[in-house]
Amino acid sequence: MKKLILTVTVLLPLFSVFAQTKSNVVFDQSPNFEAINIGNTGNPEFQFIADYVGPEELELIQDSIVYESFDTTTYEWVRMKRYNQVYEEDGSCGTVWIKIWNDSTQLWKEFKFSEQCWNDEGEEVYNERNYFSSLDLMDDTVKFYSKTVKEVEFHDDLRTEKSTFYNDPLRNGEMIQTKQEEYTYDASDNQVFYMRLLWSEERAAWDTTETQENAYDEYGNKVKDKVMNWGGNWDLALRGKQYLEWHYNAQNKLDTLVFYVWDYNLTDWIKYSKQVYNYNLDTLLIRELGMTWNQESGVWMNASKTEWDFNSVGNEVLRVDYIWNNDSSDWLYYYKVEMTYAETGEKKMEASYSWNNDSLKWIGSRKLMYEYTNGRQSDYKELHWDMNLNDWAIFEHEAYTYEYDDENRLVLKLTKRRTSDAGSLVNYSKNENTYELNKKISITYSWSSDDAQWLPRGKDELEYNNVGDIILQRNYNWDDALSEWKLQSHHEYKSEEVENGTRVVRGELTNYADLMYYGNRDSSIYNNNYDLVYNTYYSWDDEIKDWKGEYKREQSWIQEDRLDTTTFYLWDEVTWDWIPSSRYIYFYSEIETAVETVENDIDIRVYPNPATQNVTFDIDSDVAECKMELYDMNGKLRLSKNLLQGKTVSVNHLKSGLYFWRVVMPNQVYNGKLIIS
Repeated sequence: MKKLILTVTVLLPLFSVFAQTKSNVVFDQSPNFEAINIGNTGNPEFQFIADYVGPEELELIQDSIVYESFDTTTYEWVRMKRYNQVYEEDGSCGTVWIKIWNDSTQLWKEFKFSEQCWNDEGEEVYNERNYFSSLDLMDDTVKFYSKTVKEVEFHDDLRTEKSTFYNDPLRNGEMIQTKQEEYTYDASDNQVFYMRLLWSEERAAWDTTETQENAYDEYGNKVKDKVMNWGGNWDLALRGKQYLEWHYNAQNKLDTLVFYVWDYNLTDWIKYSKQVYNYNLDTLLIRELGMTWNQESGVWMNASKTEWDFNSVGNEVLRVDYIWNNDSSDWLYYYKVEMTYAETGEKKMEASYSWNNDSLKWIGSRKLMYEYTNGRQSDYKELHWDMNLNDWAIFEHEAYTYEYDDENRLVLKLTKRRTSDAGSLVNYSKNENTYELNKKISITYSWSSDDAQWLPRGKDELEYNNVGDIILQRNYNWDDALSEWKLQSHHEYKSEEVENGTRVVRGELTNYADLMYYGNRDSSIYNNNYDLVYNTYYSWDDEIKDWKGEYKREQSWIQEDRLDTTTFYLWDEVTWDWIPSSRYIYFYSEIETAVETVENDIDIRVYPNPATQNVTFDIDSDVAECKMELYDMNGKLRLSKNLLQGKTVSVNHLKSGLYFWRVVMPNQVYNGKLIIS
């Protein structure tokens, strides 16, 4: 049995706080720039936690990240801001602070940014965010001009989130409440109620300005959406804004959608229109009926109708649109589409028609016809209706022939096209493919009727690595004057495998056209722990014919999952090189939590890794149940499941990338990394 040393780490959900911006400022660069130290300052006064276990497991914790800007005059890093997190001893609340550096006092100036609280189940129940208006670095008083307080309550299966907004219009340090928004969600996280209120200073009371009621059936289908609004303090009259009702049949298919409008005279909702849906035995939609409500007679009136027909395998073969004629009290044809299919399922024909009320006949609009050979399209016709001939006339016609090699790879595609001055098909274009080891070359030709020969026009070259990834793509155009190929674009990918399979990925896209050379170039490098350490992006500057930097970031790591610094750069157009712009420095300390570092004889196997559809957590333990959590690289929880031994979890809904998993047992926590591809 494999013996693991359990190390408790805490995943920080703070990175969304940091905005990454780019500037167009041009900097001078010192000759001694290479000697600038951009590493960790090592100042022990700042403490920072890189990972976050959860509020229920935290004792007193103080996290810190320092933001610095690069001074291009002194070529030194200048302190700007410091981000802190402080938690209560029981982990029930946490506060995020921002500290501004005062060069005069050489001290950090604090002001509160936000506070969060959780209940015993780890659910957020309170969140206060403050925004300051002015910050006098020589004064200890912090003045805020606005804040938002969110409170969460749980009642049975409902969760209500109420946000109250405050501001300080006189900038005198006195906050007044201005607006409230309240959302209520059911157990399936469907929003069932919304209310917006504005504070009336005159009446010292809240005025409701808008409410929204949503209802859902047992299958999660929305069945009601009603929005009401009111005027401001000067006009508190109730008004309807939107009201829809959905009704479903026994097969859980939409049966009726009803629209209501607000009647200002009746001050109530009245019916306006509805859509009625009918299905066949295969639950395919075969009729949609549009109706309008006649307020005087109190009955529904026909307005529009669409009918569908399908073949035995469920392919649509006919669609007909109708409009209702009130004079004749009957349906009138309006538009139709007919379709036919080959035995193998490919569409062979699609024709559209409009109804002519004078001749009481269908008049053709457009017809598309297709033929296939060995699963490939071999013929295509587009026909338009000729009013003089009163019949279909060919508008476009193309035919295709194919040839394959012994490995059933396409080596030739020949296209013939009908010309405007002749009814027969003549050569138009061809594409030839040749295959070499890990390489494919495609050449396109166009037919010259004057010279009665094929003329080269374009060439594509593709190269692959041993696992089938494209590593090189080049595109050429034929230069008739020089009778040679002229490179138009070059796209190169380079992948280097490191010990644990992490790739170093570099890409370059360049284009050559009319002596113009342009494109982009990027590069990303990862360490053995899948951590990004370097990425850049360049674009081509055609004026000086050279690459121009657009974006650069460098990250250094103290150890796995622990960032040391993140440094951003700007491009200096004077020296034509990178110059530092800003950086974040991360500081750590040993924090004792309710979960201690212990040695355990528990083996956890997570496979496959990389994963595509599912991942299994095979836990060699007698623990009956435990919890698995999956976080993305920004520290956001993406998946949480209660696990039994050998539990398989679906991850096919998650985006590709690197994730961090945690398995939580009584008094024990394990973690690791997972790649989803």
